Amino acid sequence: MFDITPIVKALFALMGAVVVYILIPYIKSKSTVEQQQSINGWIKIAVSAAEQLYAGSGRGEEKKTYVLNFLADKASSWTRRVLTR
Repeated sequence: MFDITPIVKALFALMGAVVVYILIPYIKSKSTVEQQQSINGWIKIAVSAAEQLYAGSGRGEEKKTYVLNFLADKASSWTRRVLTR
């Protein structure tokens, strides 16, 4: 059987690069400093919550999933405001 793990890892790396080099600069260009600070605040809250919920080493994927889901829930309100400005 063919192992697709390297392909999946490469796709995640590519998606990460797209977010870093395209999406983040786009959002920054459409938002004010105050909005960026608000977004950064939500990110810090999400990371702190994940650290408390999933204590211990080796649980990075669970923490990452929690943070992304938390931000996706919040994005429904603040991302629309940032991008429609």
